Amino acid sequence: MPFLVFQQAEGHRAPVWPPVDGGQRPVMHFDFQVGDLDSSVAEAMALGATLPPRG
Repeated sequence: MPFLVFQQAEGHRAPVWPPVDGGQRPVMHFDFQVGDLDSSVAEAMALGATLPPRG
């Protein structure tokens, strides 16, 4: 069974788009399916996730 492990990255700087010299870092994108979106978002944010700006 596949699994993912996450860890805290001290000094992490969020990537920027479009890329800026010295500012862009490699990024990987995952799509997740959850049973309850509201509680899953709340749990992720409690662990340090942030919401993207709405545009």
